[in-house]
Amino acid sequence: MSSKISADKAKVYINNYRQGLPPGALKSAWLDRDFIDAILALEQTHQLDGVRVYMARYSEDDPQGRFSANTDTVIIVPTEAETDIEDAYFNYSKICPPYCNHDVGD
Repeated sequence: MSSKISADKAKVYINNYRQGLPPGALKSAWLDRDFIDAILALEQTHQLDGVRVYMARYSEDDPQGRFSANTDTVIIVPTEAETDIEDAYFNYSKICPPYCNHDVGD
């Protein structure tokens, strides 16, 4: 895989990005195996060629208290012919912060 880099180089790039981030800014997202499997299951009906990751922000409070307005999140959508699959947008990740227990540097 041509885009693979060493862990040391990755950590330098990550730390470069994080320099000067405001408190609470989105630093990473963790995707569990069930999520990855759900994406791969779409291969039954689509010819997947990748996923696109969007940085996003909630515009309103969740009535169940899971998130607050103006909290960052990540939207992930598989692609076919490098185009977003319209019925496959996912807001399913554990973002850092607040879930930073295994994040680089935390």
